[in-house]
Amino acid sequence: MKLEKKFEFSTKDFVNCGGTSNLYLINNKFVGKIIKNDIYQGDAWGVNNLRRGGYALLLLNHEFEIATELHKSNISVPEPIGVFNVQCKENIFFYPAFIMEYWENGKGVFINNLKNPELKQRAKSLLDNEINSSMSLGFICEDAYYEENSLYSIQKDKICVLDFEYWNKKNKIN
Repeated sequence: MKLEKKFEFSTKDFVNCGGTSNLYLINNKFVGKIIKNDIYQGDAWGVNNLRRGGYALLLLNHEFEIATELHKSNISVPEPIGVFNVQCKENIFFYPAFIMEYWENGKGVFINNLKNPELKQRAKSLLDNEINSSMSLGFICEDAYYEENSLYSIQKDKICVLDFEYWNKKNKIN
């Protein structure tokens, strides 16, 4: 499958580092999730640690499909835009990336970073509601309760579920 070449990113616009991927700001509306290499190469958010092959594309397409179905079902997730080849400004290579809405323009807070116990409990309650709604749609929410897999907007009292790499549908086998 040939990906459309769209968007560019800079490693200087690093947003977050997960277990298997990095998130980069694409513009003021979108972020791109790029899969990391299995073998750490000394540069956690730099280009030496990013994967360009078919395995990355498989993971990103899976995540895009899950996010799209959740979004269409009114589960609070960043709006999925698509999977594209994005060009790195530092080395001109293209990397497959899952492009999604930059939720709340980066103002959301990971649940594990909330210091106020009442806000943390409120965010967990909202997360429980989203996970229960997802499960009622037939989703297996493998790692949804990890506190770094959701963002909470204090201003809007809203949760946003992230990271669907390990999610699946009961009637779908990868």
